[in-house]
Amino acid sequence: MNSEVDVNIIGTGKVKFGLEYRDLLSDQGVCINVFGEVDGEEVELLRFDCFDHEPHYHYGPEKQNKRLMLDSTKEGDSLDWVLNKFYSRLP
Repeated sequence: MNSEVDVNIIGTGKVKFGLEYRDLLSDQGVCINVFGEVDGEEVELLRFDCFDHEPHYHYGPEKQNKRLMLDSTKEGDSLDWVLNKFYSRLP
């Protein structure tokens, strides 16, 4: 879980979550990282950037950086969208 920023890690199982707040020049918001084990090493699998203006998420593992934009008009608040996905899809 190497990271260039301070991430608060939550969880002790196979899946862990990281929380951070990012304040960029043109956008800001909560980031939720999802970490898991790949080939014996913990890596970032997903990152949800719940930004005010351009919310999006990234598919990992790290360094692949596949970015998908969220449609706020269709999906509503990005943080609510992410939390609802966790609630409805995680065991």
